[in-house]
Amino acid sequence: RSSGMTKLGIPVLIEPAVSSLDAAYAQIQQVGAATGHAAQAATVVTGMKQQIAADVAKAGTAHKGAPYYWELSASPFYSAASSTFIGQVVGLFGLKNIADAVSKPADGGYPQLSQEYIVTAKPQIIFLADNEAADGGQSPAVVAKRPGWSGIPAVQDNEVIGLNDDIASRWGPRLPQLVAEIAAAVEQLH
Repeated sequence: RSSGMTKLGIPVLIEPAVSSLDAAYAQIQQVGAATGHAAQAATVVTGMKQQIAADVAKAGTAHKGAPYYWELSASPFYSAASSTFIGQVVGLFGLKNIADAVSKPADGGYPQLSQEYIVTAKPQIIFLADNEAADGGQSPAVVAKRPGWSGIPAVQDNEVIGLNDDIASRWGPRLPQLVAEIAAAVEQLH
């Protein structure tokens, strides 16, 4: 599709999926430069960095090492390891990703987990990125009814967080909203 745009004389900027916060900031600045809004892009990035740093600081380090599970889909169960962009974002809070132990290079940072593995790993927080109806409708109530999941600390302590899927899957200027949702969950940990 981009070659057709180029033929029409329309400049095309193709940005790959980001793998780190720094890459996300760099892309926002590239888009700003390409559209003649470099100064505004720099302001956006500075604001994002400040908001994210404030939320991480507010959540504190009391829950460093607490195990968490990031659910991308429920049948089968797919997660995101610490090597992924989302894993790095959650990593800002010092939480321990249960997917890391089973992640292999072949899965690109998105391993499939067994239900038994998740239950045995006893995550203290579960983040649902498959929360909205179009993405699987996996609500905290649905998770609590899964066989064996009632013994998971996150389920017992109401630490199953249904994220705004639209925010959870984007790396742009709304990223601080996702960080704020994660921070709120971390702050509630027992």
